[in-house]
Amino acid sequence: MGLDAQTEVAIIGAGPYGLSLAAHLARHETPFRLFGRPMESWRCNMPDGMFLKSGGAASSLSDPTARHTLQAFCANEGSEYGPWDVPVSIDLFRRYALWFQAQLVPTVEESKVVRCARGPAGFEIETDRGERLTARTVVVCIGISNSAHLPDELEGFDRSLVSHTSDHTSFESFRGQKVAVLGRGQSALESAALLKEAGAAPFLITRRPDVEWADPDGERSAYERLRHPRTSIGIGWRYWFLTRPARPFHALPSAMRKSLVDTVLGPFGSWWLHDRVVGQVPILTGWSLREASCGSGQMVLHLERGGATKLCVDHVIAGTGYRVAPGSFPFLDQSLRREVYWEYGSPRLTYGFESTARGLYFLGLASAQSFGPVMRFVAGAHLAAPSLARRLAASRRRAPLLAAEPGCGFEGVGSRSNALRP
Repeated sequence: MGLDAQTEVAIIGAGPYGLSLAAHLARHETPFRLFGRPMESWRCNMPDGMFLKSGGAASSLSDPTARHTLQAFCANEGSEYGPWDVPVSIDLFRRYALWFQAQLVPTVEESKVVRCARGPAGFEIETDRGERLTARTVVVCIGISNSAHLPDELEGFDRSLVSHTSDHTSFESFRGQKVAVLGRGQSALESAALLKEAGAAPFLITRRPDVEWADPDGERSAYERLRHPRTSIGIGWRYWFLTRPARPFHALPSAMRKSLVDTVLGPFGSWWLHDRVVGQVPILTGWSLREASCGSGQMVLHLERGGATKLCVDHVIAGTGYRVAPGSFPFLDQSLRREVYWEYGSPRLTYGFESTARGLYFLGLASAQSFGPVMRFVAGAHLAAPSLARRLAASRRRAPLLAAEPGCGFEGVGSRSNALRP
């Protein structure tokens, strides 16, 4: 059976990065097709009532005209807006992103890519609606999809007993239940607060001896602004470095990049969340989960902190974040996946966001190992989307791409036999 259509660029994923890239490609008049339900992860994997960790000034999608910002949307809608001192609700952000999409990327195709494989003229793509097409370039922008991390101790239990924070859009079903929330980051803390407000009895459990909270943003003197510049992800010169054009971070040794991605902007709670958790939700600090078991319809958590104790709950929610792995991209054909060099579970990318599979690019969370923790936030789209759109527009007239050698263009990358390193 032949292919139904052709396109220059296929974008897989219609979240903030996919929509931002599409807007910039349209500006460059580069043909593309964008696949995915707009803002699907934000609509299906985040609970109603939550707020973004980033402030309003850092929560706009990347628009080549700079006219379709969150601030502009709030002005049009009459919603309250503040660059740093007004929390952005998930409901507001969803409405804003869908407005952005309707204005700048009206041609989103709400179908799911189920297979992407190397073909003679680039890539062959199949969707869940049965369409088959070829694309010279593919950009993967799936965000947190398929990357939720569950601790090994909680694997294998029924989802009625164990879940991840991304499994919930509401906590109303837990009313009257005793729920353990593991973690000390924003998703764990906010889930605990929402559970309490929904009438559940949550407990927050963290291995660390304390929970960290961000300081509220306020007015700062010119001297303080110079000494500690504000950036989209934090205050200070360290964050300034991490939000600049990505070449300096990209040039760091891989182990140093991993350390920065793992530790910079680590688990903490936003200032506006503090009073909804502290004094409202019991926090068990310094306790590690050694083992979990199930009995009489309840979960039994075996905790350790010097000594050992047991905690029986109706449900366990893991607020343990996300980890990219080769399995996060099930639509990539196995042979294509083998062309990608995986570095600490993420695709190793060139400075132009291209993987070792020539013509296959990754943006968003999957690019954080190569470009830094800013790629975990909406703000990273402002670095990635314009840069990649310019590159793709400039390469339109190149000869069709051929099958790639896995190590081509990467110093120190091994042969095909070790290209699937975790």
